[in-house]
Amino acid sequence: MLQSVTWYYQYFFNNCSQKLSCGASLTMRCYHCMFIAVLCNWLACTVVFLSSKQQQLFPKPLSKNVAWLIFTLATFVSIYIFAQQQLIVIACLMTLVNIMVIWPVLVFSQGHFRPSLRKYLLTAVSFSAVTHWLGA
Repeated sequence: MLQSVTWYYQYFFNNCSQKLSCGASLTMRCYHCMFIAVLCNWLACTVVFLSSKQQQLFPKPLSKNVAWLIFTLATFVSIYIFAQQQLIVIACLMTLVNIMVIWPVLVFSQGHFRPSLRKYLLTAVSFSAVTHWLGA
């Protein structure tokens, strides 16, 4: 599993620049990598939410220490991926903004809709795709 993720990560980072027909190099943003960074933010916020006693996706909440460790690691991975495209300050701000949007969405969706884990994951991927499409 880790090798396939590593391959996917390396493939898209290595293909972020393309050659034009005239031979000039066109550097473009690697949107797939940004999509992965937003998914890392979702993962970070989700594990912290799943460590709460109020969550209803799992019968027993996750350990808070493990959840915050995963949150920290996923946040740093997200910042690193964003930093491949932007300045580090911009990457940190993009990660912060994503987290500030994802946590209220998590809390309000769980409070009003009570989705299953499958619906929640579909919502996370859809939200990530929309923010990716809008250029967030």
